[in-house]
Parts: sequence; structure tokens; C-alpha cells
Amino acid sequence: MTTQLGFPKELLLIEKKLSEFPHLKGISALPERRADLVCFAKGIHPEHSLFPLLLIECKRGRADKNAKAQVMGYNHFLQAPFVAIAGEKQICLVHPEELSFLPPYSQLMERVSLCN
Repeated sequence: MTTQLGFPKELLLIEKKLSEFPHLKGISALPERRADLVCFAKGIHPEHSLFPLLLIECKRGRADKNAKAQVMGYNHFLQAPFVAIAGEKQICLVHPEELSFLPPYSQLMERVSLCN
């Protein structure tokens, strides 16, 4: 992700509890779950200097509809504009559209900027 797709290493978080995300502090109804991989971005949210850009759920083998439901459940709280599922050989974007690949960081940032 960092070398081929340009995701900044310093903005990646691995295996973090939902309760540890700064923008979710104070929410009492958070499930006791961990996000596998989250890439943050600067300046994409009016109230938070860093905000989740991309949430990725990592699965062994092929991802299925259960994996998508799981990661979208996590994203209900995180509110990342992009969600993907990583299998053993491929990362696929599943939200806001389904793509059989993960676009580069710069493209995701461009798309978020157009929406703000």
C-alpha cells in the first residue's frame, strides 16, 4: 500500500479498538471491536484534523458478503468515506462503490475533496 499506492505510512493504524479513535471519544455504545487497518487523512473533516479516509477489513481467503456486512458495521461508527476488504491476494473497494482493486491514496483524496 505504501510503495505501490502511495498511502503515507505515518497515517496508517493497525488493529485499533474503536474506542481508541479520537473522533469516537465519549460515545458509550461502541462495540468492543478492532478495526484491522485504517488510513487517516488530514483536512477532510471540519472538526477533526485527522479523520479516517479508508477502513480495511483483512480476511483469510476470499471475502464474502459477511465480511462486507462486518466492515460496514464498523464503518457505521468510524464514518470513513471509503471501505475495502483485503483477502490473501487482492484488496477490493466495497464502499461507496465496488471495485476489484484499491485506488491510490491520491485518487481517494481527490474524490473526498470533490465531495467537501
